[in-house]
Amino acid sequence: MQSSKMLGSCVGGGTLSAALPRRALKLKRLISPNSPLLPSHQFHPISRRLTASASAGAQQQQQQHQHQQQNPNLVALEYADLNLNPTISEELGLGHGRIRQHVNPLKTSLSAPVEVPDWNQVFKDPTLPLMVDIGSGSGRFLLWLAKRNLVVRNYLGLEIRKKLVKRSQFWVQDLALSNIHFMFANATTSYQQLVSSYPGPLMLVSILCPDPYFKKRHHKRRVVQKPLVDSIVNSLMPSGQVFIQSDVLDVALDMRDQFDSHSNILTHIREIDTSVLCDSEGWLLNNPMGIRTEREIHAEFEGAKIYRRVYQKQTAFAEGTVFNSSTMLILRWKISAKPSPLLHSITTVSFSSSASTFTPAATADFLHSYTVTPPIQPWPRRLYPKRLISLIAHQPNLDLALQIFHHASKFHPGFSHNYHTYHAILNRLSRSRAFHRMIDPLLSDLKNSQIQCSEDIFITLIRNFGVLGRPKLAFKAFLDVPNFGVQRSVKALNVLLNALVKNSEYGLVHSVFKNCGQRFGVMPNLSTCNILIKALCKKNDVETALKVLDEMPAMGFVPNVVTYTTIIGGYVSRGDMVGAKRVFGEVLDRGWYPDATTYTVLMDGFVKQGKLVDAVKVMDEMEENKVGANEVTYGVMVEAYCKEKKSGEAVNLLNDMLAKGYIPSSTLCCKVIDVLCREGKVEDGYELWKKLLKKNCTPDNAVSSTLIHWFCEKGKVWEAKKLFDQLDTESIPSVMTYNMLIAGMCEAGELCEAGRLWDDMVEKGCTPNAFTYCMLIKGFCKIGKAEEGIKILEEMLDKVCLPNKSTYVMLIEGLCDSGKEAEVTKVVSMAMSSGDANIASWDLLVTKFVGDSDTGGNLLDRILLENVT
Repeated sequence: MQSSKMLGSCVGGGTLSAALPRRALKLKRLISPNSPLLPSHQFHPISRRLTASASAGAQQQQQQHQHQQQNPNLVALEYADLNLNPTISEELGLGHGRIRQHVNPLKTSLSAPVEVPDWNQVFKDPTLPLMVDIGSGSGRFLLWLAKRNLVVRNYLGLEIRKKLVKRSQFWVQDLALSNIHFMFANATTSYQQLVSSYPGPLMLVSILCPDPYFKKRHHKRRVVQKPLVDSIVNSLMPSGQVFIQSDVLDVALDMRDQFDSHSNILTHIREIDTSVLCDSEGWLLNNPMGIRTEREIHAEFEGAKIYRRVYQKQTAFAEGTVFNSSTMLILRWKISAKPSPLLHSITTVSFSSSASTFTPAATADFLHSYTVTPPIQPWPRRLYPKRLISLIAHQPNLDLALQIFHHASKFHPGFSHNYHTYHAILNRLSRSRAFHRMIDPLLSDLKNSQIQCSEDIFITLIRNFGVLGRPKLAFKAFLDVPNFGVQRSVKALNVLLNALVKNSEYGLVHSVFKNCGQRFGVMPNLSTCNILIKALCKKNDVETALKVLDEMPAMGFVPNVVTYTTIIGGYVSRGDMVGAKRVFGEVLDRGWYPDATTYTVLMDGFVKQGKLVDAVKVMDEMEENKVGANEVTYGVMVEAYCKEKKSGEAVNLLNDMLAKGYIPSSTLCCKVIDVLCREGKVEDGYELWKKLLKKNCTPDNAVSSTLIHWFCEKGKVWEAKKLFDQLDTESIPSVMTYNMLIAGMCEAGELCEAGRLWDDMVEKGCTPNAFTYCMLIKGFCKIGKAEEGIKILEEMLDKVCLPNKSTYVMLIEGLCDSGKEAEVTKVVSMAMSSGDANIASWDLLVTKFVGDSDTGGNLLDRILLENVT
């Protein structure tokens, strides 16, 4: 609906139908429900009612069409095996009256939570995993599931229409089901109280085709609101799932956005199970439940698309709670016996030739005959350590990777772990902060398994802990090495010291170095001394580093080029280029040849002090000594030339870099192209970028955005559009790229083209930001259509995209210049209601409008009164 507010009138003064952007044309179609261009499923049944002005023939035709689409035989065929009593409504005294399609959940009678039932009376076994269906409707969907999973899961349906609940409960009794219950309840107010009292785990929540409430003022009645979503996420057990679907895209997007806001807790099912088929937007292509809801049946019969999405809760280990692998497997056993993790559906997989079957028997017999479901499918029939390592390494979900590891040893016949499988799982877990608490139990299992251990597994842990900023865990892993019958080596010591340096634990580095022989039984080597010198230099204690350098021969170590390069880096960091040059001279005096890193460190020091000439001399000396420059060397010097606005030298050096087989980073390319553009050589920058792309340089939106910006600055907006179109064929442009081109089009007065770009931007999933809105407002103000800017501002606030302070000032000035003073009060009121009215806005208002004390006073009174009331 964005284009409707943005381009509601012609830029040139006439109609926009000839050059209207796609989203504006779509809006015109949406205005009329009878438009043949739009399928009928996009509208609520009430919206399909015929107007009083329609002819009798049209009414009859519409009624026949509705009757055909809502034919109850479709539902009866889908749920035929339930064999439900078709005359139940009459027997219950529900009569022939139509059951209300919509009930206002905000009315007072539904505001109080329902009373929590006695779960022991409701379910035969209230400890089974629970599925809650919010808005269970007629109940057929839940009944079908419950009938097939009598001893696996309990089902709770929450419905706000009392007659449907009464009929559903009759069917429960008629089918003699003890694992399903329906309640008349408003989920918004009752959900939390109900599920928190349930003694078993909550493993699945479904919200399927909820009431859409199309009118914007009724959106607050929609069931999926933030408080309910928060309650669902908090009440789900780890690995529990949420299944949402709707045949109305707007409702589906609203639900998706609500649950996507918990992306730190909920994971899209596609990230867990890559076999799940989804479209490019993440909507599931197939129903994962094995049965369709009634609304789904009718919608698909009408040709509508069903938008489905499934989320799974990550193994969010609550503080003080430990979920070990056995716990998770027991939970999975309780949920179901289907191989696929998707919604934990209901069939078993056995390693034997025949599958296990279920009957409602005694618990002991059931447990004896049950086969635990593998955490992934397909599970290999023949499993060996290398295959398991591959499964663990390629599993994106760490929780599943851990379950795979435990399932293999506990439930796969004949399989036992070795050192390499433990190494694989510990490597994966130690690279994620969320799973560090699972490492100690695994190490304990490894220790008790009598598997011969190696130091490599601890080196991996130390390195990964260091990368993640956990130096204490790295140190603990180093201390644990002897507990596994392994002797510490200098390699582990050096990895630990590097991890400590990386996390700025310089004092601890010195302490470990001094005690490495006596306390840890490890003798240092040359690399250990170099790491200590690096720590001292990073601590800005070059003097102590020099002392260590002098003492190294006494310890039996001869300093090498790395040692001196580290000392030079210490001088460079403190800005002492005299000291750096002196140490560099010592390297030459000893007859050593500095490597490319040594020269690069020295050049970088001169560049940081703005001494480009000295840096160039060092590079020339480097070439004379036949030391080849590396990628970092080129990067330092190219950036230096860009900083000094020497585009020619920067381009020449970049070409040398390419000739030697180095691929410059996109950041470096962007800096060179920006310098060329600032010097007015936009075409040269464009040609350079095309050359870089041919040399396999990675396409980058930042470079394209830079070129587009400078093309627009020179007034060459259509050249910029041509470049944009070429970019569009290679990758999806970023918001920044769209913004650059939209800003250029607005500046050039090409508002229709800006609108088309906006349409394309939204269609490709790029959300407009404050800059995008501001550019459009500026464009309309520039061509004298400031009143259109008000529509954009309204939409901007609706999208909770807060305007800049200058946006209001710019719009007010535009309204003043176009003679629309009457609209200014509306803008100021919007600014006050959003809390964005600043001094500049008030100054402009007072200066331009409140010159006359009488009219000005009345104007201010009216604005203040509107916002107070």
